[in-house]
Amino acid sequence: MKIVFRLLIAIWFATPVVASADAFDDIQQRGELIVGVSIFAPWTHLDREGELVGHEIDIANSIAADLGVSARLELYNFDEIFDALANGEIDMIAAGVAMTPERARRFHFSIPYFSTGMTIATGPSVTDEPSTIADFNTPEMTIAVVEDTLASRIAAEMLADANIMSFSTPSGAEATVLLGRADAYVASVPEARIYALRHGDRISLPLSEPLTSSVAGFVVRNDEDRLLHFLNSWVHMRQADGFLEDRYRHYFDTLDWAVDMMPQ
Repeated sequence: MKIVFRLLIAIWFATPVVASADAFDDIQQRGELIVGVSIFAPWTHLDREGELVGHEIDIANSIAADLGVSARLELYNFDEIFDALANGEIDMIAAGVAMTPERARRFHFSIPYFSTGMTIATGPSVTDEPSTIADFNTPEMTIAVVEDTLASRIAAEMLADANIMSFSTPSGAEATVLLGRADAYVASVPEARIYALRHGDRISLPLSEPLTSSVAGFVVRNDEDRLLHFLNSWVHMRQADGFLEDRYRHYFDTLDWAVDMMPQ
């Protein structure tokens, strides 16, 4: 595996790239990769010491180490993180960002490192066991979403007749459903699955199939050619050596990571 890794690194350095005033040289000179993250457990969350941990944190630290620098993690609400990238506050986003045409017109995405989909989690206020999307698309249903996410867009398109409540953070949306002030929560399949695991019989996943499927990539400004090229190579390398699969299993197939999670 070391031979494969060295070969891929050699190919990366040998491949011509278009010279541009991107962030790559700045990262090397400052010895620091500035990564924007957003609280979506288990992608990113706080441990009992108040430190950022999670799937994206492990990945950001690994990318930085392979660049020969340290990772500096900057936390944003999801609706603020893209402006932070555009304004040059951060070098890249690692937040399980689903690729959409709108986002791709504004920024560059790396190749996918994560596959997911959107689904619906229902709370204690729902007692009639809805099983189809049509059961949720009524004025009587109140649906919680996190604003400016793919889930919020999907809810607006597929649940246009329902009452949509938007929140700046997942914890706000989840708490509203648990309290019965909203009937359901539209979120990614992994997020909804973990939400249900954490809250036992209070949260259900009634749909047999996801609403949609999507892929996620790292996000950089559209002039960061060298950083983008490195990230694409990194995804290939870490898929080949099993690192990405190992992190996925730890964070999305178990709740082992939740033991040290800060109480909410």
